[in-house]
Formats: sequence, C-alpha cells, structure tokens
Amino acid sequence: MQTITFFFFRLLRNLLCRLPIGLLLCASFLVLNLCSPGKSGDGAGLLALLSGDAATSRGGGSNTGGIGADEEETGQIAAPTFTPAAGGFDSDQNVIIQTSTIGATIHYTTDGTEPTISSPVFLSAIPVSGHGTTKEIRAKAVKDGLMDSMVVSGIFSIDYVRVVAPHFSTVPGQYSSDQSIGLSTTTPEAIIHYTIDGSSPTTSSPVYAAPIPVNGSGTTRIIRAFAVKNGMLDSTEVAGEFSVSYVARVVTFVQGMNTAVTPSLLAEAYNGSTYTTIPTTGTTFAWSDSTTLNIFLSWKQFPANTRLRLTVSGLQNAAGTPLPNRVEEFETGLTEESLTVADTGQTACFFFNGSAWTSDPSCTQTYVVGDADRPYGQDAHYVDSPSARSISGPSVHEVYTADFITVDHRTGLVWKACSEGQNGSSCAGNRTSLTWYNALNACAGLNTANSGEGYAARTDWRLPAEWELASLLDFGRSAPAMDGALFPGSLSGPYWSSTASSSTAEGAQSVDFTDGITGGGARTNPLYVRCVSSGSKPLTLPSFSASGGMVTDHVTGLVWQRCSAGQTGDATCSGTAVRYGWAAALSYCEGLTLNGRSWRLPAISELRSLVFEGQAVPKISQEHFPGTRTSGYWTSTTYATSPVNAWRIGFGFGESAYGSKATGTNYVRCVSGP
Repeated sequence: MQTITFFFFRLLRNLLCRLPIGLLLCASFLVLNLCSPGKSGDGAGLLALLSGDAATSRGGGSNTGGIGADEEETGQIAAPTFTPAAGGFDSDQNVIIQTSTIGATIHYTTDGTEPTISSPVFLSAIPVSGHGTTKEIRAKAVKDGLMDSMVVSGIFSIDYVRVVAPHFSTVPGQYSSDQSIGLSTTTPEAIIHYTIDGSSPTTSSPVYAAPIPVNGSGTTRIIRAFAVKNGMLDSTEVAGEFSVSYVARVVTFVQGMNTAVTPSLLAEAYNGSTYTTIPTTGTTFAWSDSTTLNIFLSWKQFPANTRLRLTVSGLQNAAGTPLPNRVEEFETGLTEESLTVADTGQTACFFFNGSAWTSDPSCTQTYVVGDADRPYGQDAHYVDSPSARSISGPSVHEVYTADFITVDHRTGLVWKACSEGQNGSSCAGNRTSLTWYNALNACAGLNTANSGEGYAARTDWRLPAEWELASLLDFGRSAPAMDGALFPGSLSGPYWSSTASSSTAEGAQSVDFTDGITGGGARTNPLYVRCVSSGSKPLTLPSFSASGGMVTDHVTGLVWQRCSAGQTGDATCSGTAVRYGWAAALSYCEGLTLNGRSWRLPAISELRSLVFEGQAVPKISQEHFPGTRTSGYWTSTTYATSPVNAWRIGFGFGESAYGSKATGTNYVRCVSGP
C-alpha cells in the first residue's frame, strides 16, 4: 500500500511542478511537501501525513542518512552486489552482499526463493564450502522512504582442484639390486599415504616420509599411493610393482647339507674348444634351506650368449662328511632388452661442393628432396628425433667425494664417469685394458668400495650390455665419439660389453668410441672397461605389433616400414628388396606415403634399436620384419670422421659400419614417429 501511495504522490508532484505559477497557489501546501526533497526522500512528509505512519525502519534498517543521485531520481534503492561475483570456484568462498544506498538493509535467501522482509538480514559473510556444493543466493535491499531494490541472484558452486598424483622416483619393474623407492607430488604441502601390500591406501595408511626400501632377492612390493590436501580433491591413486632378483645360480641337493660351511666357486666360460676361468671375487653364497644353495655372482648379470661352467667345492652334508665338487653347466642365452632411443647428437648437415662432402654446421644450405648434392632428410634435419639426449655429470657423491658418476636420465642408467684405471674429477691416470673374461668381474670391486657401501653408494655395478654401452655414442663427434665434458679423460678405443657374440663361441661384442663402430672380437683381446649401474632402469622387454604394412615399437614409440623397400607389403614381405645409393635412400623415405604417415630414413640410433643379438641371422625380429636382408641398411647419419661416408647397420651380425655416399648401395627401411 505504501508503494502505491508513494507513486501516486510522486505523480501528483510532477504535474503540479509543471503548472503555471498562478495555479500553484491553490496547491501551495502540496508544493511545500512535494516540490522540495526531504531528508527521508521525495514527498516523505506528505506521504507520512496521508498514510498515517511516521517514517520508521523496515526490517532492521535505518531511516536516517543520505541517498544517492540515482535513488533521488528513481526513488529505488540500488541493487545489491556480490563479492566475489557469482560463478564456479575451486576453493571455499565467503560471499559478501552490499548496496551503495547508505542505511539500506539487505535481506537474503540461500535456497533460491524470493527474499522478503522476513528473510535473514545480511550481517556477515555467507559461507559456500565443500566440493560439489552449489548455493543460489538471492537478495534485495530495503529502506524507509524508498522503493525496495530489485532482487538479485547469483549461483555459487565449489569444485575443488585435484591434488597432483604422486610420482615414483624409480620406474616400476624388475631390478637386479636393492632399490629405494621415493614418492613425490608437485602440489605444495600435500600429504602422501601409501601401502606396500597391494591394497588401496586410505587416510589411515602410513604417511610417506622417506624412501621405501625394496631389499633382498625375491622381494616384490606393490606400492600404491595417493595424495591429499585440505580444500582440494584427493589425487588419483598410482600403483607400481617393484621386484628385486639378484643374479644367482640355484643349486639343489638331495640330502641335507652343512649350511655352516661356506663353499668356494670356480667359474669358467667356454670359448669353442676349452673353458677359460672368469674371476668371481665378491661372489656370495646363501642357503635358503639345508638343500638349496643360492650363488650370487659378483658379475651382477650373467654374460649373454655364453656357455658357463660353475664348480662348487668345499661342500659337506649335514653330518659333516665332505662331498665331491658340484659342477653346473648351462647356456645363458640372451634376454633382449629395449632402451628408449635418443637423438644421435649429429647437428651438422653435409653437402657435396663439387669435389668433396662438406660439413654445414647450421644446415644453412638449401636442401631439397631428391637432390644428390644437397639431399634433404639427413639426420640433422630432424632435431632431437625421436627424443632429446639428457645426460648430466660428472657429479661428485655428497659423502664419498672421490666418486664421480654421470647419469643418463633418458635410459635411467648411471655410469662411472671414468674408465677403469682412471679416477678423480678429471679422470686422471691410465685406462686398464682387460680380456673379456677379466672384464666381466672388473666392476665387482666397485660394489665393495667404501667399506661395503659401494662406489658412489651403489652396489650394482657391472659390465654393460652392448646396447647400453652404445647408447653413449655421440655421432656428432669423433675421436672420441662421445662428449668429453660428460666423461672426462674418455679417449678413443674399443670397450668391452657383457654381450658375447651369438655367431662365434670365442667372440664378444664391443663398442669403439673412436668413431662409433660396434662389432665383435676375440675374448682374449685386451679392451677398455666402463662400468654401469642399473640405477632406475627396469628390465624392458621388446614389444612390437604389426598392422597395415607397419610395425609399431611400443617401447621406443617408433613406427617402422615392415618390409624393405622394393618388397611387397604383404604378410611375408615377398618380392625383391632394392638397394639404393645414400641420397636416393633419403629421397625414397621422404616420398613414402604408406598409410598417410610422414616417413624418413632412420638415424643410426633408431635403426640399431631393431638389432636383436640373440636372434639367428638376420638379427632382427623375423616375426615382425620378415624378409630382412642380412647385409647393410642405410641410415641418415653421416660418418663424422669422413663425411664422404654414411652409417649403415648390418643384420647379419648386428654390426654398424659405414659406406660410401657416392658409390655404396644398401637396403632401406623407413621410420616414422614417434
């Protein structure tokens, strides 16, 4: 009623104020009340007179104080506003409602209903809290002598941000040495809960505070973890299975044995005609029970493709009676591993200037697909392909300050920064050259260094496999073909791997860091030794799948042309493989449109990832790459020592070599991705 009365007198005032002055005399009493603003608003005096009410506070509001220009003009209270403005939030909020009209009272609701003077009066911030909470706040302001404000509404919803899931410091997998598994999250102040028995963790589970040990051969831990923080959603759960299996030979007996006696071991490798002794200093023994003896060899890993003979002596039965020596003969075979593949390190392009192949360090020449002198598709045209190199070091151990390591963050391998025989930050001294038999145990002494704590506090040092050692090659360098800043004192020359040759009983594989050649040699040859620790590298088995003329390597992410160039893309790769010159091979792959993908001639590190030493000739997965030729396949990588040549990989022995760009011809298999 009051609102209707107010508008009536406002209209009356407007009419009277627009009449000729003479007519206003008879309505002077109205003019006095309607043409002059009062303290309580337009026509407040007459409104109060005719309504019979004094101007009093409404809903707890005040009838004193000034008004704004807008209110004076419209007679309506300014609409309330929300702070913060309505919307969605990732944390709890406290909503404040205010109006610019001085002295107005604000009524509100939080259930979406229209506010009235009976609704709560806004006196303090309205909390909106809890993930999934939604509140529709409606509000209006009132004040005597003015029209009520319009009703405003706002929807406030809370959707917490999720805590970042924990990350394992070590990749889940199988290891040949004890491990310490760290957990971390990038969400500040988040708390990690975990279990080690495979059950899902809760907030009642242990709080992570220090690395979780996985110790002892045969130990398996399934670690599950999640992270929590107040005001945020719990992270998703992560899980990883970690197992430790020391390199051991298990010998069983038919009668109970005297387990208090420590036996002795003689290890020998067959060279095709006779057995040759392999040192075993550092080998330990452990009885699982009175009939089961575990021999933990100091080599940490068995040499691949090797026929071994182990002779255990000093045995006694439970009664203390000496027993004959126990002789174990076995073939180790080869467990193929896959490593992630990095860029070769070659950053220069090469062009023929009319008389010689010349280095173009920044690839500034114009290179064209199909151009024999300046061919496009060279190694350096694909930077950081398939992934960037990531090696750091040498770094000194914080406790054992004479110990220096270099870490390959991509493979997870940890390398002794110096060759055996050298030491210190600059790798001073002369390198030691050893036969393959002696090299197998050359790294064992590192595991007992520092009073048994191991060199750089690691106890899983060993001779690297061929593919591990070759991962250090930098094909942008020569003599040596590796980064001397990462490996001080590294000089040219061949280094032994633990991989025995599968083609000859007296041979073993090596990597020559003069230029990067890999191949085999007699085990009696004296070569250099560089030791490796498995670090955070799990055993990763090859994983291929073939479809539509392509083969996907699920470890490296690379996609391969299944058949050699020239062969029919059927299940058996029938037809005749074609040999190409180097520039023509680059052009062929750049122009290949198989399955709509972009293709290139592989770099040497990429093509070498297909070599399987344990395979019969050809040394490649014949299931996935049928019809592969045994002789060389081109790579896009130039032989840095002599740019007139380019690298090739032969699948007859798995060796790397180089061939003439001008006159050499080799087979071609293109790559794409990852």
